Amino acid sequence: MAAIPRRVQSEDSDRRPLISHEHDTPQYGTITGCTGSATELRFIILGGDKDLMANACDIILRERAGRTEIQHRKGHVFGKKVIVVKTPSSWMSQVVSCLCFSSRVKSIKDEMVDCASLVFPGPHAFLLVTDNRKVIKEEKYLLKAIAKVFGKEALDYVMLLIIGRTEPKGIDSVRSYVRKFYTLEDNELSVQSLFAETEIMTQNNESTFFIQPSYKNLIKAFLSWEKERDAEIQKQHAQEMTALEERFRTTESNLKKETDTLRELMLATMIRLKKSKDSEEQNQQGASGAQEDLLFKECSNTALKNMFPSIIDDFTERENALKEQLAACKDTVSTLKDMYSSLTDDYVHDDSQMKSENEKLQRELEQHKLKEREWEQKLKELEDRLRQEKGLSRREKELESKEGGTAKKEQEIQTTGEEHNLHRNYLKNNADL
Repeated sequence: MAAIPRRVQSEDSDRRPLISHEHDTPQYGTITGCTGSATELRFIILGGDKDLMANACDIILRERAGRTEIQHRKGHVFGKKVIVVKTPSSWMSQVVSCLCFSSRVKSIKDEMVDCASLVFPGPHAFLLVTDNRKVIKEEKYLLKAIAKVFGKEALDYVMLLIIGRTEPKGIDSVRSYVRKFYTLEDNELSVQSLFAETEIMTQNNESTFFIQPSYKNLIKAFLSWEKERDAEIQKQHAQEMTALEERFRTTESNLKKETDTLRELMLATMIRLKKSKDSEEQNQQGASGAQEDLLFKECSNTALKNMFPSIIDDFTERENALKEQLAACKDTVSTLKDMYSSLTDDYVHDDSQMKSENEKLQRELEQHKLKEREWEQKLKELEDRLRQEKGLSRREKELESKEGGTAKKEQEIQTTGEEHNLHRNYLKNNADL
């Protein structure tokens, strides 16, 4: 199928943005991005076609914008804060050289680092944008430049973003540099899938986003501080929870004591009431004390009626106050328990992640040790070979020395033979004379 039309060349396609977008000056992200929160995604857009790159930015942010060489844009898409930085398209043409590749990369290194700093503390993905026709060799050199500037681990965060529905030709030329391939279409479902694929791509990495080597110490220091702070908060919450539980037990004990006191007071009042009633009945039997009994009865009834409601009201008021204090203590304890449970879950998750990272580092360490043993074995073989070559060289020198001595002796013998022949000829000539 054919590629989607570029909205760069189509000015009549007015599409409203999903939610608010921003186009202000660059603002650094917060350090909380270290936790790999899925609520924020940061992208660096790479490529050689500036219109195609701008089109990709428009599709991702679901809105159109003006065209500039370096573009830093932000927006909220599908509940996520999305940041995209469009890099200069001239990078690709600048690094295309086999003879002076290093010097060309060096000339744009500072510019590459500056672009990466716009998505501090680091991008979730480098998106290399191409169309659905053909992957050109220049894209491979751009990926090599990324690895040279940021390190080979940066390639674990690279995704080849194909604008269109068909796979381009020549894609095999970049497979060794690119971890993920994705075809991006101009619709909401495709963008949502891009976000999901980005999160999946980074799950197995050391971090859920790429961290420049110069930032690693800073990020590690912050994570260490954050862990110590969480431990201190957990300790303080545990102390507060212990104090509240002690206060709860004290309040409950005091409430029980006051309840028992009020019950005893009520019982004593009832006993006094019964005794007064019995005494009243006895006094009513005597005619002489009728008037006094009536007066005592009225006084007793009036005193009891005034005292008993007051006691009940006081008891009820104290009981309600204590119940409110008890309910407040229970709510506070419940809140602290929830906070402690949440912190415990976070700690367990972080501990599990740390263990997983430690296991990964242990495996890498074992691999390095294995490679080190292999290199030691190769070095030993090389040393043995060098010793053999030195022995052969020494023997060759000895043979050359012996050959030189033999030649010298032969020359001496030859010289002696010639002198003997001259002497014999001399004697023969004298004899003839």
